[in-house]
Amino acid sequence: MNFLHKLFPKIILGLVAAFFLQVVFCFNYVSAQEDFVVQEGVQISPTRIDIDLNVINEDGYYEGIINLKNYEDTSYRVRVEIEDFYVSDDSTQAMFFVPQENHPLKAYDMINWIEVDKEIFMNPKESKNIPIKIRVPQKTPTGGYYGAIFFKSDRYDAELLEKDEGNDSFTTKVGIKQRVGMLLTIAVKGVEPIKREAEITVFEPEKKLFWQAPAKLKLNIHNKGNIHFKVTGNIKIDKFGIINVAEGEFNERILYPEKDRAYDFDWNFSNWSYGFYKAVVEFTSEDGEIKMSDEATFWVIPWKTTLSIIILLIIIWLIFRIFTSRFEIRRKGDNEEEESGEDIYSNESGEFIDEDLRFKR
Repeated sequence: MNFLHKLFPKIILGLVAAFFLQVVFCFNYVSAQEDFVVQEGVQISPTRIDIDLNVINEDGYYEGIINLKNYEDTSYRVRVEIEDFYVSDDSTQAMFFVPQENHPLKAYDMINWIEVDKEIFMNPKESKNIPIKIRVPQKTPTGGYYGAIFFKSDRYDAELLEKDEGNDSFTTKVGIKQRVGMLLTIAVKGVEPIKREAEITVFEPEKKLFWQAPAKLKLNIHNKGNIHFKVTGNIKIDKFGIINVAEGEFNERILYPEKDRAYDFDWNFSNWSYGFYKAVVEFTSEDGEIKMSDEATFWVIPWKTTLSIIILLIIIWLIFRIFTSRFEIRRKGDNEEEESGEDIYSNESGEFIDEDLRFKR
Protein backbone atom coordinates (compact mmCIF):
# COMPACT_ATOMS: atom_id res chain seq x y z
CA MET A 1 0.00 0.00 0.00
CA ASN A 2 2.71 2.47 0.98
CA PHE A 3 4.71 1.36 -2.06
CA LEU A 4 1.87 2.40 -4.39
CA HIS A 5 1.47 5.74 -2.63
CA LYS A 6 5.13 6.52 -3.26
CA LEU A 7 5.21 5.16 -6.81
CA PHE A 8 2.05 6.84 -8.12
CA PRO A 9 3.36 10.49 -8.13
CA LYS A 10 6.59 9.39 -9.83
CA ILE A 11 4.65 7.62 -12.58
CA ILE A 12 2.49 10.71 -13.21
CA LEU A 13 5.56 12.98 -13.27
CA GLY A 14 7.32 10.68 -15.75
CA LEU A 15 4.29 10.58 -18.06
CA VAL A 16 3.94 14.35 -18.05
CA ALA A 17 7.65 14.78 -18.86
CA ALA A 18 7.42 12.25 -21.70
CA PHE A 19 4.35 14.03 -23.03
CA PHE A 20 6.05 17.41 -23.20
CA LEU A 21 9.11 15.90 -24.87
CA GLN A 22 6.87 14.33 -27.49
CA VAL A 23 5.16 17.67 -28.12
CA VAL A 24 8.48 19.44 -28.51
CA PHE A 25 9.64 16.97 -31.15
CA CYS A 26 6.36 17.35 -33.00
CA PHE A 27 7.16 20.93 -33.93
CA ASN A 28 8.21 21.46 -37.52
CA TYR A 29 11.48 23.30 -37.80
CA VAL A 30 12.19 24.96 -41.15
CA SER A 31 15.73 26.00 -41.94
CA ALA A 32 16.02 28.73 -44.52
CA GLN A 33 18.90 28.50 -46.89
CA GLU A 34 20.18 31.61 -48.54
CA ASP A 35 20.43 31.46 -52.32
CA PHE A 36 23.55 32.90 -53.85
CA VAL A 37 23.23 34.02 -57.46
CA VAL A 38 26.43 33.74 -59.48
CA GLN A 39 26.62 36.39 -62.19
CA GLU A 40 27.84 35.04 -65.50
CA GLY A 41 27.63 35.93 -69.15
CA VAL A 42 25.92 39.19 -70.14
CA GLN A 43 23.32 40.53 -67.71
CA ILE A 44 20.94 43.48 -68.00
CA SER A 45 19.55 46.07 -65.62
CA PRO A 46 16.76 46.86 -65.05
CA THR A 47 14.83 43.73 -65.91
CA ARG A 48 11.57 45.65 -66.13
CA ILE A 49 10.45 49.15 -67.08
CA ASP A 50 6.95 50.30 -66.14
CA ILE A 51 5.92 53.50 -67.89
CA ASP A 52 2.89 55.18 -66.36
CA LEU A 53 0.57 57.84 -67.72
CA ASN A 54 2.70 60.77 -66.58
CA VAL A 55 6.12 59.70 -67.90
CA ILE A 56 5.49 59.94 -71.64
CA ASN A 57 5.98 63.50 -72.90
CA GLU A 58 3.56 65.49 -75.02
CA ASP A 59 5.02 64.14 -78.26
CA GLY A 60 4.50 60.55 -77.10
CA TYR A 61 8.20 59.82 -76.46
CA TYR A 62 9.96 58.08 -73.62
CA GLU A 63 13.75 57.83 -73.34
CA GLY A 64 15.61 55.55 -70.98
CA ILE A 65 18.82 53.61 -70.39
CA ILE A 66 19.50 49.87 -70.27
CA ASN A 67 22.75 48.74 -68.67
CA LEU A 68 24.58 45.69 -70.06
CA LYS A 69 27.35 44.07 -68.04
CA ASN A 70 29.71 41.34 -69.29
CA TYR A 71 30.82 39.27 -66.28
CA GLU A 72 33.09 36.95 -68.29
CA ASP A 73 36.72 37.15 -69.40
CA THR A 74 35.48 36.59 -72.97
CA SER A 75 34.11 39.04 -75.53
CA TYR A 76 30.46 38.72 -76.54
CA ARG A 77 28.31 39.81 -79.42
CA VAL A 78 24.82 40.73 -78.24
CA ARG A 79 21.90 40.78 -80.66
CA VAL A 80 18.68 42.56 -79.69
CA GLU A 81 15.19 41.21 -80.45
CA ILE A 82 11.85 42.85 -79.66
CA GLU A 83 8.59 41.00 -79.09
CA ASP A 84 5.10 41.76 -77.85
CA PHE A 85 3.57 39.84 -74.99
CA TYR A 86 0.25 39.24 -73.31
CA VAL A 87 -0.57 37.52 -70.04
CA SER A 88 -2.74 34.48 -69.43
CA ASP A 89 -6.14 34.97 -67.81
CA ASP A 90 -4.74 34.07 -64.39
CA SER A 91 -1.64 36.27 -64.89
CA THR A 92 0.70 33.33 -64.30
CA GLN A 93 2.36 33.32 -67.72
CA ALA A 94 3.60 35.90 -70.21
CA MET A 95 3.14 34.82 -73.82
CA PHE A 96 5.77 36.32 -76.12
CA PHE A 97 5.18 36.62 -79.85
CA VAL A 98 6.15 38.52 -83.01
CA PRO A 99 2.99 39.88 -84.68
CA GLN A 100 2.32 39.32 -88.35
CA GLU A 101 3.74 42.02 -90.58
CA ASN A 102 0.44 43.28 -91.99
CA HIS A 103 -2.51 43.11 -89.65
CA PRO A 104 -5.21 45.72 -88.88
CA LEU A 105 -3.78 46.75 -85.47
CA LYS A 106 -0.12 46.88 -86.45
CA ALA A 107 0.19 50.48 -85.24
CA TYR A 108 -0.51 49.31 -81.69
CA ASP A 109 2.18 46.63 -81.55
CA MET A 110 4.88 47.73 -79.13
CA ILE A 111 7.39 45.95 -81.35
CA ASN A 112 7.00 48.94 -83.68
CA TRP A 113 7.39 51.57 -80.94
CA ILE A 114 10.88 50.73 -79.65
CA GLU A 115 14.15 52.13 -80.98
CA VAL A 116 17.35 50.44 -79.70
CA ASP A 117 20.66 49.23 -81.14
CA LYS A 118 20.21 45.83 -82.74
CA GLU A 119 23.77 44.59 -82.24
CA ILE A 120 26.22 45.35 -79.43
CA PHE A 121 29.78 44.15 -78.83
CA MET A 122 30.90 43.61 -75.25
CA ASN A 123 34.57 43.34 -74.23
CA PRO A 124 35.59 41.22 -71.23
CA LYS A 125 34.25 42.69 -67.95
CA GLU A 126 32.82 45.65 -69.86
CA SER A 127 29.70 47.57 -68.88
CA LYS A 128 27.68 49.65 -71.33
CA ASN A 129 24.65 51.94 -71.11
CA ILE A 130 22.37 51.38 -74.09
CA PRO A 131 19.88 54.16 -74.90
CA ILE A 132 16.29 53.17 -75.59
CA LYS A 133 13.54 55.31 -77.07
CA ILE A 134 9.85 54.47 -77.13
CA ARG A 135 7.41 56.35 -79.34
CA VAL A 136 3.69 55.94 -78.66
CA PRO A 137 1.66 56.70 -81.83
CA GLN A 138 -0.88 59.48 -81.68
CA LYS A 139 -4.52 58.50 -81.04
CA THR A 140 -3.50 55.20 -79.45
CA PRO A 141 -6.55 53.88 -77.54
CA THR A 142 -6.53 54.02 -73.76
CA GLY A 143 -5.15 50.86 -72.24
CA GLY A 144 -2.10 48.84 -71.33
CA TYR A 145 0.54 47.86 -73.90
CA TYR A 146 3.21 45.24 -73.28
CA GLY A 147 6.45 44.20 -74.88
CA ALA A 148 9.86 42.71 -74.18
CA ILE A 149 13.44 43.32 -75.31
CA PHE A 150 15.61 40.20 -75.48
CA PHE A 151 19.41 40.22 -75.52
CA LYS A 152 20.92 37.12 -77.13
CA SER A 153 24.66 36.78 -76.60
CA ASP A 154 27.30 34.49 -78.07
CA ARG A 155 31.07 34.41 -77.72
CA TYR A 156 33.05 36.75 -79.94
CA ASP A 157 36.55 35.35 -80.20
CA ALA A 158 38.78 35.90 -83.26
CA GLU A 159 40.09 32.32 -82.98
CA LEU A 160 36.56 30.98 -83.23
CA LEU A 161 35.49 33.01 -86.29
CA GLU A 162 35.06 31.41 -89.67
CA LYS A 163 34.27 33.03 -93.01
CA ASP A 164 30.91 32.27 -94.61
CA GLU A 165 31.15 30.85 -98.11
CA GLY A 166 29.99 33.23 -100.82
CA ASN A 167 30.30 36.44 -98.78
CA ASP A 168 32.75 38.37 -96.65
CA SER A 169 30.91 38.07 -93.32
CA PHE A 170 32.17 36.13 -90.34
CA THR A 171 30.20 34.00 -87.88
CA THR A 172 31.21 32.27 -84.69
CA LYS A 173 31.44 28.52 -84.35
CA VAL A 174 29.85 28.75 -80.91
CA GLY A 175 26.03 29.03 -80.76
CA ILE A 176 23.90 31.26 -78.56
CA LYS A 177 25.08 31.13 -74.97
CA GLN A 178 22.15 32.84 -73.32
CA ARG A 179 19.09 35.02 -73.78
CA VAL A 180 18.01 37.50 -71.13
CA GLY A 181 15.00 39.77 -71.38
CA MET A 182 13.49 42.97 -70.06
CA LEU A 183 9.74 43.53 -69.83
CA LEU A 184 8.08 46.80 -70.84
CA THR A 185 4.63 47.86 -69.68
CA ILE A 186 3.11 51.12 -70.86
CA ALA A 187 -0.09 52.74 -69.63
CA VAL A 188 -1.52 54.93 -72.39
CA LYS A 189 -4.15 57.60 -71.85
CA GLY A 190 -6.13 58.04 -75.04
CA VAL A 191 -9.43 59.70 -75.81
CA GLU A 192 -11.36 57.01 -73.95
CA PRO A 193 -11.83 57.50 -70.19
CA ILE A 194 -9.55 55.54 -67.88
CA LYS A 195 -11.28 52.90 -65.80
CA ARG A 196 -9.32 51.74 -62.77
CA GLU A 197 -11.29 49.25 -60.73
CA ALA A 198 -10.59 45.92 -59.06
CA GLU A 199 -12.20 43.58 -56.56
CA ILE A 200 -11.31 40.58 -54.41
CA THR A 201 -13.33 37.74 -55.92
CA VAL A 202 -12.00 34.91 -53.76
CA PHE A 203 -10.61 34.83 -50.24
CA GLU A 204 -11.10 31.58 -48.39
CA PRO A 205 -9.24 28.87 -46.48
CA GLU A 206 -8.43 25.61 -48.25
CA LYS A 207 -10.67 23.95 -45.65
CA LYS A 208 -12.66 25.05 -42.62
CA LEU A 209 -10.73 22.87 -40.14
CA PHE A 210 -6.95 22.39 -40.16
CA TRP A 211 -5.53 19.41 -38.27
CA GLN A 212 -1.91 20.17 -39.13
CA ALA A 213 0.16 23.09 -40.42
CA PRO A 214 0.17 25.00 -42.61
CA ALA A 215 -3.21 26.67 -42.82
CA LYS A 216 -3.55 27.52 -46.51
CA LEU A 217 -5.50 30.58 -47.66
CA LYS A 218 -6.42 31.35 -51.27
CA LEU A 219 -6.91 34.83 -52.68
CA ASN A 220 -7.90 36.11 -56.11
CA ILE A 221 -8.17 39.71 -57.37
CA HIS A 222 -9.83 40.68 -60.66
CA ASN A 223 -8.99 43.88 -62.52
CA LYS A 224 -12.29 45.18 -63.89
CA GLY A 225 -10.73 48.22 -65.54
CA ASN A 226 -9.14 48.98 -68.90
CA ILE A 227 -5.63 49.72 -67.65
CA HIS A 228 -3.05 47.98 -65.46
CA PHE A 229 -1.82 49.19 -62.08
CA LYS A 230 0.28 47.95 -59.17
CA VAL A 231 -1.06 46.80 -55.83
CA THR A 232 0.45 45.75 -52.52
CA GLY A 233 -1.29 43.97 -49.69
CA ASN A 234 -1.08 42.56 -46.19
CA ILE A 235 -2.82 39.89 -44.14
CA LYS A 236 -3.55 39.60 -40.42
CA ILE A 237 -4.75 36.53 -38.53
CA ASP A 238 -6.53 36.96 -35.19
CA LYS A 239 -7.51 34.28 -32.66
CA PHE A 240 -11.19 34.55 -31.74
CA GLY A 241 -11.08 37.87 -33.59
CA ILE A 242 -9.19 39.46 -30.69
CA ILE A 243 -5.58 38.23 -30.31
CA ASN A 244 -3.28 38.88 -33.25
CA VAL A 245 -1.18 35.77 -33.96
CA ALA A 246 0.26 36.27 -37.45
CA GLU A 247 0.89 38.91 -40.08
CA GLY A 248 2.22 38.85 -43.62
CA GLU A 249 2.75 41.01 -46.69
CA PHE A 250 2.15 40.43 -50.39
CA ASN A 251 4.79 41.73 -52.76
CA GLU A 252 3.94 44.46 -55.22
CA ARG A 253 2.36 43.05 -58.38
CA ILE A 254 0.69 44.34 -61.51
CA LEU A 255 -3.00 43.75 -62.11
CA TYR A 256 -3.56 43.50 -65.86
CA PRO A 257 -6.86 44.69 -67.42
CA GLU A 258 -9.65 42.09 -67.32
CA LYS A 259 -7.26 39.54 -65.79
CA ASP A 260 -7.08 37.72 -62.47
CA ARG A 261 -4.18 37.70 -60.04
CA ALA A 262 -3.95 34.79 -57.62
CA TYR A 263 -2.18 34.83 -54.25
CA ASP A 264 -1.47 32.14 -51.67
CA PHE A 265 -0.68 32.48 -47.99
CA ASP A 266 0.50 29.65 -45.72
CA TRP A 267 0.41 30.04 -41.95
CA ASN A 268 2.60 27.57 -40.06
CA PHE A 269 0.77 27.46 -36.76
CA SER A 270 2.18 25.71 -33.69
CA ASN A 271 1.02 22.47 -32.10
CA TRP A 272 -0.77 24.45 -29.39
CA SER A 273 -2.72 26.81 -31.69
CA TYR A 274 -6.17 25.58 -30.78
CA GLY A 275 -8.99 27.95 -31.62
CA PHE A 276 -11.17 29.85 -34.03
CA TYR A 277 -9.35 32.26 -36.34
CA LYS A 278 -10.25 35.19 -38.56
CA ALA A 279 -7.97 36.30 -41.41
CA VAL A 280 -8.28 39.80 -42.89
CA VAL A 281 -6.60 40.99 -46.12
CA GLU A 282 -6.19 44.53 -47.36
CA PHE A 283 -4.88 45.65 -50.77
CA THR A 284 -4.03 49.15 -51.94
CA SER A 285 -3.08 50.51 -55.36
CA GLU A 286 0.25 52.24 -55.84
CA ASP A 287 -1.34 55.69 -55.67
CA GLY A 288 -3.58 54.74 -52.73
CA GLU A 289 -6.81 55.49 -54.61
CA ILE A 290 -8.03 51.90 -54.84
CA LYS A 291 -8.52 49.90 -51.63
CA MET A 292 -9.87 46.39 -51.21
CA SER A 293 -10.42 44.19 -48.18
CA ASP A 294 -12.01 40.87 -47.24
CA GLU A 295 -12.02 38.32 -44.42
CA ALA A 296 -12.20 34.56 -43.93
CA THR A 297 -12.59 32.27 -40.90
CA PHE A 298 -11.38 28.77 -39.98
CA TRP A 299 -10.66 26.42 -37.07
CA VAL A 300 -7.36 24.90 -35.93
CA ILE A 301 -7.17 21.66 -33.91
CA PRO A 302 -3.61 20.20 -34.10
CA TRP A 303 -4.00 16.44 -34.30
CA LYS A 304 -0.58 15.51 -32.87
CA THR A 305 -1.11 17.43 -29.66
CA THR A 306 -4.72 16.28 -29.43
CA LEU A 307 -3.72 12.63 -29.81
CA SER A 308 -0.96 13.02 -27.23
CA ILE A 309 -3.37 14.55 -24.72
CA ILE A 310 -5.91 11.76 -25.26
CA ILE A 311 -3.25 9.07 -24.82
CA LEU A 312 -1.94 10.75 -21.68
CA LEU A 313 -5.44 11.00 -20.19
CA ILE A 314 -6.12 7.35 -20.95
CA ILE A 315 -2.85 6.29 -19.28
CA ILE A 316 -3.58 8.41 -16.21
CA TRP A 317 -7.12 7.02 -16.02
CA LEU A 318 -5.86 3.42 -16.29
CA ILE A 319 -3.24 3.98 -13.60
CA PHE A 320 -5.86 5.62 -11.38
CA ARG A 321 -8.24 2.70 -11.90
CA ILE A 322 -5.52 0.16 -11.09
CA PHE A 323 -4.51 2.09 -7.97
CA THR A 324 -8.08 2.53 -6.69
CA SER A 325 -8.97 -1.11 -7.47
CA ARG A 326 -6.06 -2.44 -5.44
CA PHE A 327 -6.87 -0.05 -2.62
CA GLU A 328 -10.50 -1.24 -2.54
CA ILE A 329 -9.44 -4.91 -2.52
CA ARG A 330 -7.02 -4.28 0.37
CA ARG A 331 -9.60 -2.30 2.28
CA LYS A 332 -12.23 -4.97 1.78
CA GLY A 333 -9.85 -7.62 3.11
CA ASP A 334 -9.06 -5.53 6.17
CA ASN A 335 -12.74 -5.02 6.85
CA GLU A 336 -13.46 -8.74 6.66
CA GLU A 337 -10.66 -9.51 9.12
CA GLU A 338 -11.92 -6.78 11.41
CA GLU A 339 -15.49 -8.09 11.39
CA SER A 340 -14.47 -11.69 12.08
CA GLY A 341 -12.28 -10.59 15.01
CA GLU A 342 -14.94 -8.46 16.74
CA ASP A 343 -18.07 -10.55 16.38
CA ILE A 344 -16.90 -14.01 17.47
CA TYR A 345 -15.13 -14.96 20.71
CA SER A 346 -14.31 -18.26 22.40
CA ASN A 347 -15.20 -19.25 25.97
CA GLU A 348 -13.03 -21.07 28.46
CA SER A 349 -14.03 -24.38 27.06
CA GLY A 350 -12.85 -23.37 23.61
CA GLU A 351 -16.32 -22.99 22.14
CA PHE A 352 -17.03 -19.91 19.99
CA ILE A 353 -19.85 -17.72 21.09
CA ASP A 354 -21.49 -14.67 19.54
CA GLU A 355 -20.53 -11.20 20.74
CA ASP A 356 -24.07 -10.56 21.91
CA LEU A 357 -23.84 -13.56 24.25
CA ARG A 358 -20.40 -13.01 25.79
CA PHE A 359 -21.74 -11.22 28.85
CA LYS A 360 -24.06 -14.10 29.75
CA ARG A 361 -21.37 -16.45 31.04
